[in-house]
Amino acid sequence: MKQHPLDDQAAEIIQRYRSEEKKLISILQQIEAQLVFRELGYTSMYQYCLERHKISESRAYELIYVSRKCTEVPQLKAAIETGTVSISAAKRIGSVVTQENAALWITQAATLKQKDLERVVATANPKEAVKERVKPVAENRSMLVVGISSDLEKKLERVKELVAQSTAKPCNLELALEQMAALFLERKDPVQRAERITKERSAAAIKPKSTCLSKVASPRKKPAPAVARQTRSPIPAAIRHQVMLRDRGECQGKTPQGNRCGCRQCNDIHHLQPVSLGGSNSPDNLLTLCRSHHQQAHAM
Repeated sequence: MKQHPLDDQAAEIIQRYRSEEKKLISILQQIEAQLVFRELGYTSMYQYCLERHKISESRAYELIYVSRKCTEVPQLKAAIETGTVSISAAKRIGSVVTQENAALWITQAATLKQKDLERVVATANPKEAVKERVKPVAENRSMLVVGISSDLEKKLERVKELVAQSTAKPCNLELALEQMAALFLERKDPVQRAERITKERSAAAIKPKSTCLSKVASPRKKPAPAVARQTRSPIPAAIRHQVMLRDRGECQGKTPQGNRCGCRQCNDIHHLQPVSLGGSNSPDNLLTLCRSHHQQAHAM
């Protein structure tokens, strides 16, 4: 075999890269297990990899996924450390490998070519046959690729029929998805709910009150004696809506770089001054925080 100094350098760097990659998986396992990323001010491992170490989104996902799978299946970690299986091959078998079948799938990952390995994984787990992705194809236009079950396909067809019936126009899959998303957000999105309720109350406030003389005010019942509460009073819905509209449902916590977190999942409303110290439920004392930043705030 012919040799060349540059080829020797490339071989050395590749070997060193693979060695460091194995160490990185182990380090990431420890960082997640000990919640080091939270100590450093990050809400998730994903955010930690992206913002602190500037790892690409796809690479961060791969490393985190494989590190978690190694925790779940120790045999896989051992195979990676000995060089039997590469990081990319470990990711490909991640959806099917378990402690019980690890020997079989590690052998497959070590001996099969990429396409053949993907094929046997897809046979064992049909959901893996189609990789979910959203790819931009033009300005304000993307291509969605996703695998679905036959039951979901039937539901989508029914949605298309109902949309076509209500609009008196043919309905394609894109319009059906748009209608479903709009309906779900209208019912479940706390920001849209706050906007709707605030608008309804504003309209009700300017509506002229009835002055019909036939209506006679009924005597009001005396309120029942107040009973001492054992817990603090909940934040009134109207106040929650104000905070939701102000913060747009996004975490207002700061990352180590000083940027706003912006997380929109699993958020809480935090009292800047604790209720136990006299803090009120006024909007000025309330802030939207994700679970991680909320825990950090209480740990200070």
